[in-house]
Amino acid sequence: MDRNLAKAYLDTIASNNKLVTEQKNINGYRLVRTGCQDYNSIITLKEVWNEESIMSDQEFKKKFLAEACDEWSVNNDFGEPYNNEFFDEVDSGTLTLEEAKEKTLSRNCEKIMTLPYKKSFMYHTLHILCNYGGENIMVLNSFCHFFSDLMSRIPNSNQSHYSNSCNHS
Repeated sequence: MDRNLAKAYLDTIASNNKLVTEQKNINGYRLVRTGCQDYNSIITLKEVWNEESIMSDQEFKKKFLAEACDEWSVNNDFGEPYNNEFFDEVDSGTLTLEEAKEKTLSRNCEKIMTLPYKKSFMYHTLHILCNYGGENIMVLNSFCHFFSDLMSRIPNSNQSHYSNSCNHS
């Protein structure tokens, strides 16, 4: 077990629990507790975090649209299923359910790509969060923030994880 990682992990949980309690917003989303906190997933994501490779927007979009779990096609930014204007159009008869799902999935992809984290890290995180009911942008953003904080506490960790600056409010 990596003692630096274990200590940083516990410190980060305490710090982020405080931010969640204070209802802090990061990148336009309220921070929430995330379910993905098993050590093996953290080790895998640490390796992805430290990779030097860059995933393009086009590559991310192609992979996300092909591989995202089904909940990404029905959940809004905050994890509420069937709760956006596309599903309102299904109710009014102007869109089919499949069309609404495609539009929701595509919009979720576009919004994810605006988050200031490396696409390769978010891509790997998406797969893990699907196992924990975290198929929405608010949870993804919260987890990426948590992981950013975690990695900043570990000596010699790669800090080139942001694709642009983080917006704290």
